[in-house]
Amino acid sequence: MDASQATLLVAVAGVLGTVASGALANYGSRKVKLAELEHMERQWRANMAAEQHRHRSSEMKAAYIELNRTARAFQSLLQRHFRNLAEGTNFAVDPEQEDEARNAARDAYSEAQLFGSEESLEIASNFLNNLYAIHRLMMKFEDSGETAVLDEVRTRVERSRSEVREMRNAMRADLGMQSQGDR
Repeated sequence: MDASQATLLVAVAGVLGTVASGALANYGSRKVKLAELEHMERQWRANMAAEQHRHRSSEMKAAYIELNRTARAFQSLLQRHFRNLAEGTNFAVDPEQEDEARNAARDAYSEAQLFGSEESLEIASNFLNNLYAIHRLMMKFEDSGETAVLDEVRTRVERSRSEVREMRNAMRADLGMQSQGDR
């Protein structure tokens, strides 16, 4: 091999090296850019998931607040009605007011079904079913005057007091709140 061929070979190798280095640099740059885009996409997805979780938690909290408020209002009316029946007073509770409270609690439970956990919904369902039974039994007592019915109402009213605490604590647990004791 003479000097001109060697020079040509060195020149070709230099050109190939220059072209290859540009191609490799371009490839490396694209790889870095792709990794950066994938990282940004993962961050965006994580942010979206966190935002959806916050939104769902907010909706769950609103549904639980409404369920707790309406169920307790219904329970309060039933307790007042029970006291009036047990004491024999004529301070009648408006049946329409009881029906409105019952319907409001039912509607709030329906909304909570969209967001609540199975455990909280089961506890709330048991509590509300007890309240509905109290309502039916008091209407039966008003019609019949049977003291056995009033005794059944008394038992259910007492049970409802612990059921409301159990429901509230389950809701707090779903929302990640510490139990604040019984109020």
